[in-house]
Amino acid sequence: MKVEGGDDDSNGDGNTPLDNIYQKIIYGEGQTDDRLNNLRGEVYELYDTAGKVQFTKYDLKGNSVISTRQLAIDYKNVVNWIDTNLNTNLESDPPFITEARYDALNRVIWSKTPDNSVTEPIYNEANLLETVNVTQNGATKEFVKNIDYDEKGQRRSILYGNNVSTTYRYDKDTFRLLHLQTIRANDDLLQDLYYIYDPVGILPR
Repeated sequence: MKVEGGDDDSNGDGNTPLDNIYQKIIYGEGQTDDRLNNLRGEVYELYDTAGKVQFTKYDLKGNSVISTRQLAIDYKNVVNWIDTNLNTNLESDPPFITEARYDALNRVIWSKTPDNSVTEPIYNEANLLETVNVTQNGATKEFVKNIDYDEKGQRRSILYGNNVSTTYRYDKDTFRLLHLQTIRANDDLLQDLYYIYDPVGILPR
């Protein structure tokens, strides 16, 4: 990382040179159609050690609607995002595109991943996630058939699309998780976990 604008040195590094800019953020003001795509005041490009994420469109509430990811060419070494490297350090392959839609509560109700899979979460009357459907190659499957919650909104059980189920049991006074059990559709046990806490509520290692 290179720090600019310091008082001790014109380049901001002071007595400790920091040669690599491994993260760089560019905001949306001044970008093409920045007003139309709600880019003003939002992150437009984020350069990190994996490459670049570009947020090309936001909704009116600041949720990312369309974003793309390009990977760094030299992933084995720490990148240096100086201006001359912003494009030359990235793979030339088409970027990975992610899209999302939101409801009035800013919950994701539809998303598409780079492999063109479409995920549609469905929420219950308490605004908690209840089911998840995924469409791949034109076929829709239930990845999560049902999630049940207690009166505090803690998860009591979840039933997956392959009929594997997980149940949760909590302490009645502290509401901490005490027991988690996962079984197959034929009742074969997959995991059976018990949780014990110390007096201040921390799980001992």
